[in-house]
Amino acid sequence: MEIVDWDRVKAATLEAANLYSLTLAVFDAVLREPELATGALVLTKGGPCLLTARHVINRFLQLGSQGRLQIGRDGYVFSSIPVERISLGRRIDIASIRLTIKEAEETGQPMLTWSDIRLDYVEEGTLVAFVGYPGSWKRQQPTGSIGIGSYEFFGFVQTVELDQFSVRVDEGQDFVFKTNPESRAFEGFSDLGGLSGAPIFQAADRPKVIGIVSEGGLWSQREQKIYGVHVSALDSDGSVRA
Repeated sequence: MEIVDWDRVKAATLEAANLYSLTLAVFDAVLREPELATGALVLTKGGPCLLTARHVINRFLQLGSQGRLQIGRDGYVFSSIPVERISLGRRIDIASIRLTIKEAEETGQPMLTWSDIRLDYVEEGTLVAFVGYPGSWKRQQPTGSIGIGSYEFFGFVQTVELDQFSVRVDEGQDFVFKTNPESRAFEGFSDLGGLSGAPIFQAADRPKVIGIVSEGGLWSQREQKIYGVHVSALDSDGSVRA
């Protein structure tokens, strides 16, 4: 896709990524030590769903009855989720949780529509953007709140495989780290874990989600490689078929 107005498209795509990328926190109700991740709400033809990485939901399930999943920084907390509402990818790192209309509204978070999802396979050279919340940026506050920062990427898909694709983060790409007032002690980061589940948008005047961040490899603060999975595994009813 030829981009005539680079600045306008970049601004529109990052605006969408910042708007729809949601902080997720998985934690033990007793220990209260949150692990951060990222996700998005999507209004599918089967109703509202939370879309994120499979390993994020698996971590919540592993905690059992003490497990909690929070959507948004000050958001809705799940203590249990009926298994029939959870759809996990068998081969790829993607998952969805079906929400009721009431639950989706109570999160207070913006929701993508099904028309915002692009089911085509990603191609090499596609210009994409995503925003996530690396887990090591979390700061447990005395009040119980979590101070976090955000990570923005805007650049090109480097490699494409059957079940995943990758972007190379380096000085040739456009990425930025941000912190909020609660995270002023931030002095760098040591992992990319909290990016897991972040929606990956194809750059356009009206950006569409084409993938979900799965994992990342960190060589330095300025050099990383991040992998995503194709959102084409998501059915129109919100279930994951791959």
